Order: sequence, then structure tokens, then C-alpha cells
Amino acid sequence: MKDYLERAMKPERDKRALGILTPEPIKKVIEGENDEGEIEVRCFTNLFAYKEEFWPRYFKIVPRVGDSIASENGLTLLIIQVTHGKDGNKNPMITIELNK
Repeated sequence: MKDYLERAMKPERDKRALGILTPEPIKKVIEGENDEGEIEVRCFTNLFAYKEEFWPRYFKIVPRVGDSIASENGLTLLIIQVTHGKDGNKNPMITIELNK
């Protein structure tokens, strides 16, 4: 698990691993990646005290339920749900719900 997290945090190694481990047809299905190979997501919470927090918009890997996410101010919440869907333009979109 430690190696997996280190790989996800290093862009150069992550890009090589993505090219080697992910077949090209699957890689093309992953829309929403930026030039750094990061996936765009939308994080939200229904907790009033955390509504004004700024949460990360890009991830190297799709996080899992139970992972912790830190806001720009350093406040941390847990992922309680990851939803794969589409936005208004029918582009793939990952939505992450956060809670305590």
C-alpha cells in the first residue's frame, strides 16, 4: 500500500505506470484528465461548518471510500461516497461526498 501511495504522489512515475499498466482503450475512456495526468473531481459535504472550505479539484488516482481528504485550511473529512457519472456536457465526472 505504501508503494502504491508513493507512486500516486510522484507525477513522472505515475505517468509511466499509467502507460504501462493501463491498456490504451481503457486509458482513452478516462476523460477529465489534465496535462499533469490528474483526474478532475467535485468534492462536497452537507456539514454546515465545512461548507466554506476549498477541497481539492484534482487527484492522481480515484480515491476510495474511507480515505481522508484535507481542505486548503487543513481540515480533514472522510470520503463516504464516490460517484462516477456525467456532467451537463455528458463528460465523465467523479463526485466525492465528504463527512466525518
